[in-house]
Amino acid sequence: RATEGTGGLPEIVEHGVTGYLVDTDSVDQAKHHLLDLVASKDLYQQIQQNIQKKKQQYSPETMAERYIACYDKVW
Repeated sequence: RATEGTGGLPEIVEHGVTGYLVDTDSVDQAKHHLLDLVASKDLYQQIQQNIQKKKQQYSPETMAERYIACYDKVW
């Protein structure tokens, strides 16, 4: 699991759910996760499904609706 210096948005990439976070200097971690995905079609498909759900949560339309709702609360 990634520690410091990985960057990215933790809301988008959930380790083991929508992808994998690895330490920036750890080729072994990245290799391990890539091999897991190649070895397991089920794991790959599950992560793909999770990504599609996450995309819907953060689509431009959904985010615009959230911003508008937030602004409506303020005004």
